[in-house]
Amino acid sequence: MFTHCFIHREALASKTLPCGLQEVLNVTIKAVNFVKSSATYTRLFRKLCEDMELDHKNLLYYTKVRWLSKRNVLSRVFELRDELEIFLNDVKPELAVHFTNSKFIACLAYLVDIFDSLNTLNLKMQGKEKNIIQFVDLINAFVVKLSNWRRKVQKGNLAMFSNLADISELDEALKTDVAQHLENLESEFKSYFPEAIGDDLFLARNPFRLSPEKVEDELQDQLTDLKNDSNFRDLFESLPVTEFWLSVALSYPQISTIAL
Repeated sequence: MFTHCFIHREALASKTLPCGLQEVLNVTIKAVNFVKSSATYTRLFRKLCEDMELDHKNLLYYTKVRWLSKRNVLSRVFELRDELEIFLNDVKPELAVHFTNSKFIACLAYLVDIFDSLNTLNLKMQGKEKNIIQFVDLINAFVVKLSNWRRKVQKGNLAMFSNLADISELDEALKTDVAQHLENLESEFKSYFPEAIGDDLFLARNPFRLSPEKVEDELQDQLTDLKNDSNFRDLFESLPVTEFWLSVALSYPQISTIAL
């Protein structure tokens, strides 16, 4: 439940998009749904991709309840964008025209890049033996990256967005949209993860570096005893943080309860 809570908040924080980028996402999903809604269209599109000897021959459905699906859908559309434009030009020209628009394709490339980064963060927070300290470290690192990426984008540097860098010069309108999205993401992550701001985890992270004056009066003596317990100091160096505190719990129950 704890892991699910963090991953769910990460998914919620990732939903923010400026109007321009949201429209690109909406059109992309609409195009995918149009092709996938008909067995005939799906078969014809697959045949087109087979004739062009492409590695992938099918589009992917976007499902809101599957948090990682957005990047996968966008990536597949970006990969098959030329074939999708050819196909839609015959059956749905009002959608096809978007895939001839360089600004639209540049926005699509950025969405693939940023959701790839968000998916990578999401996957790092999954798996066994995860704890709040690891989650907070991952979130803090990602927030710093967002800030750094925004500064680079404002200078026209796209090194961290490989798909966008490969296909486009960064014009002022797109620069504004991307910088605004990165700023919004940073704000949303800080809002959804208040535990990533401040010093609340100092005790759990390393009690041996924490001054007793930093904890409540009734815990100061117990923390002092723990800090001077050489057996537990050695144990701290060899065990994961969660296992360490479980080992400490019987000897120092009050301080362990706060840490855990």
